[in-house]
Amino acid sequence: MPAATTPTLKINLDLTEEVTTLIRSEIAVAFARYERLKQYLGTKEAAEYLSCPVSRIYDLVALGHLQPFRDGSRLRFTREDLDTYMHRVVR
Repeated sequence: MPAATTPTLKINLDLTEEVTTLIRSEIAVAFARYERLKQYLGTKEAAEYLSCPVSRIYDLVALGHLQPFRDGSRLRFTREDLDTYMHRVVR
């Protein structure tokens, strides 16, 4: 049986400099957004960061002690906000 090969698609486009610049700009914006999103922790990661169960994170949100960002139905937290919460609790 012959070895499977990964199909490739090659497209030769003749783009104007204006279109090329626009594409590069859109890619840069998308990459910047991706980099910003990487800074946020999901609920599971926030629980790991605080060394607590995920249910505790939900409790802290319900009590108003943590103010997450919402990405649809998902909760997102910054390490800075989690650190601030911990400093308030430890004192």
